Amino acid sequence: MKTGRNDPCPCGSGKKYKQCCLRAQSAAPSDPNELAYRRLSRELQEFNPKLIRFSVDRLDEVPEQPWMDFCGERPAFEEWGDEVLSEVFMTWLCFHRVEEDDALPAARHYLERHQRRLSPMLRSYLQSALETPFSYFQVQSVDPGRSLDLTDLLSGTPVQVRDGSASRSMQVGAICFGKVVQVDGFALFDGVYGHIIPAMRKADIIDLREALKTAGVQPSSGEDYTDELLDHLDHLAGATLPGRRPQLRNQHGEDIEPQVLRYKIESVSACVQALLDLGTKGTVIEVDPQYDAPEDDDNDDGYRELISARLHWMEDSEDGWLLALIHVDPGSIRVEVNSRERAERVREFFSQRMSELAKPQLSEIRSNESLFDTTEAVDRAEIDELNQHPEVQALIEQQLAKHYDSWPDIPLPALGNQAPIEAVKTPLGREKVRALLDGFAGGPMAIPDAIMRKLRERLGLG
Repeated sequence: MKTGRNDPCPCGSGKKYKQCCLRAQSAAPSDPNELAYRRLSRELQEFNPKLIRFSVDRLDEVPEQPWMDFCGERPAFEEWGDEVLSEVFMTWLCFHRVEEDDALPAARHYLERHQRRLSPMLRSYLQSALETPFSYFQVQSVDPGRSLDLTDLLSGTPVQVRDGSASRSMQVGAICFGKVVQVDGFALFDGVYGHIIPAMRKADIIDLREALKTAGVQPSSGEDYTDELLDHLDHLAGATLPGRRPQLRNQHGEDIEPQVLRYKIESVSACVQALLDLGTKGTVIEVDPQYDAPEDDDNDDGYRELISARLHWMEDSEDGWLLALIHVDPGSIRVEVNSRERAERVREFFSQRMSELAKPQLSEIRSNESLFDTTEAVDRAEIDELNQHPEVQALIEQQLAKHYDSWPDIPLPALGNQAPIEAVKTPLGREKVRALLDGFAGGPMAIPDAIMRKLRERLGLG
């Protein structure tokens, strides 16, 4: 169906078609490179299906074999499927895949066989695409509807890419995977992975760059290291699979494994008193007690029986991490922890200190889904309204400030289990810490500017 002049523009800008893309399409470009880009884009629309058919016709095996080879030992590729990976796969098939008895990819054979039939611009494109490796690129600036300024994260090379669609959808700081093919004064995308890669994963890409350097591979050397790049993309893609939860760890770096330990008891008061002794063992106990007073106790001086209590077993440190949540009720104790190591610590304490007061019952190991799912309906509108209250906003910012005050001193897997305050002492570490901070700065979960400035100042990255 043809878009009318006064219809909303299909690009999603919110403007009328005649005031947006129709104007851009109708205007005669004054830039010769823009004219050449448009001409090549039209040629590629007709040429690409021919190159793909040529590549498939050369196969000696079943048509499904290239996809099987592409996925190989890459489980995330298999789960994502061709909807997300189709462009990467087709580019790999035409420009990188080789047969066991033939060291040349299909596009090289096509160029040698049909070069006289190709326009000079198509020949230039094919030659450049054959010599260009896949890479990761980060957006530095955007001219919506026209171009993006990128940095190749493996080679460090800046490049401007002509692409009307991507320049409307990608934001500064975003990372993408694919090829940037240089053709006669301009560059265009080819074989782009179908999802934006979160900026927080830049530290992983820096690790890849350093690993390639250690192996003696230079991104600009023309050496083919496509398999290593696709393996790495599979690693990053696996972290964003639909329905896959992230690998969670608690403040001590222990894998999250929610557990509930249960004990049978006779006296609530005796057990609470024994648990309070934890406060002398390098921990802090906070108690939220409930009492039952006799009906004739009018002056509140009579005897009151402790009928239940909730205790927070906390680490005695500046951060005060919660180790366990303990519910003491008539006849039972329920202890909630978030790791196997903490569960063993609780069992050891109860065995040594409370064996006469609390008898162990069956424990319960919960799935990590229980951390995300809830059995009760949540009124999202009420929560959003509550979060807009100034008091709630102030509390959230206070908690964020407390967390990020300690963040520089916490060892992070992304930094090789170094704390940021230590990592910034080397150039490579500074680069990776800066990448993590840049990831914090964008998107809906961005931390407040005041906290970010304080964080950068403490790390010397202001």
